[in-house]
Amino acid sequence: MKSFLISISTIKSQAFQIIHSLSNSWPYFDSLNCFIPSYMKIAIYFNFVAAYSTIFILAVHTMPSLSIASSQLKTSTNTQQKIFIHWFRQQNLRLHDNPALHETIQASSKVPGSGILPIFCFDPRFISGKTITPFGSQKCSVRRAQFLLQSVQDLRNNLKEKGSGLVIALGKPENVFANIIQEYEKYCRHTENSITIQVSCQEEVASEELAVDRAMENILRRTDIPTSEVHVLGNLVKVWGSTLYHPKDLPFVGGARGIPDVFTPFRTQVEKVFF
Repeated sequence: MKSFLISISTIKSQAFQIIHSLSNSWPYFDSLNCFIPSYMKIAIYFNFVAAYSTIFILAVHTMPSLSIASSQLKTSTNTQQKIFIHWFRQQNLRLHDNPALHETIQASSKVPGSGILPIFCFDPRFISGKTITPFGSQKCSVRRAQFLLQSVQDLRNNLKEKGSGLVIALGKPENVFANIIQEYEKYCRHTENSITIQVSCQEEVASEELAVDRAMENILRRTDIPTSEVHVLGNLVKVWGSTLYHPKDLPFVGGARGIPDVFTPFRTQVEKVFF
């Protein structure tokens, strides 16, 4: 079965929408006044558009790998299958020292014949030219966009060295995964199979990321669809990985909430455990 998570036409449409939104952000660059010469404003503007054009190129070149997950599905009928997806977020684009990715690998290794589908989503809520903070500044600057692109490219190269690939999508993660579920649902109706999708990612604490998590959980649980019509269900597994030590490993009563107010007793207790 030939299955794509997002059609090329959809990716083109989303990419051009992002680039169009950047063209509308010209007043922002113009408002930088005398601190930046006009010729530098133009260079910044076109570098920004070029950066998002690269996102479009990355996504289109990744399209052939979107059928990988479908090719690994069993052709038999009336079977229960499990698919593991690792959702890379902007804060953990690495293979080394990645607890969430380790959790995905460990879970997949317990299911014979299963694999992992790595995916990264360029979310327009965080990278679009129209995305402005409450303070009036642009959320994603030119340098930040360039760094993110380089990080995603490096991640894809590292995965390629391991014999894997990276699915790159343009859009809100909850919409991207809704498309994934829709494609698997078509497969299940055709084969009378059922699929469980485990999506693993790094746990975040900021309000915007938590809102995305809630939207993802609603999409994966599919609570808005009658149970009799559901063949694909998913769950979101969030793994902490934002600190040097896991809060549960701290030698304080109450974990992070029990950290001493004075440094010396903190150091004394930590050294006994970690050094």
